Amino acid sequence: VALAASVLAFGQMSHSAYHLLPTASTPAPVLVLLFDEQFLSQYLQIGRVLRGAGINTEVFPDAKKVGKQLQYADRKGFQFALIAGSEEFQAGLWKIKDLKSSEQTTVAEADLVATLQMKLKSPSSPPENS
Repeated sequence: VALAASVLAFGQMSHSAYHLLPTASTPAPVLVLLFDEQFLSQYLQIGRVLRGAGINTEVFPDAKKVGKQLQYADRKGFQFALIAGSEEFQAGLWKIKDLKSSEQTTVAEADLVATLQMKLKSPSSPPENS
């Protein structure tokens, strides 16, 4: 009986522990969306530039629909998504989407690092009381 009680208690403890595990997240605040596969080298290059400037960045690995990539970004906890397609590359621009507020700004590639550094240093909203 004691053994059965111990096994039962362990089983309940183990089951409840699954609910305590945090969801997977990323230490990177920036996700570069792969909007158009023909520009893969440019997406990878901007990722290297941002990481070189001390901004942890991931580049989405597949050219999936933007909505799917944004869902991934939201699920993983990214703060910003970078978006550029053929028109933006021709103009030398990047769109920065704030994933919390959904605000989107367009900046010149030359200003991208400084703009992201400024946005990342901005104080985030205080946590809500539960």
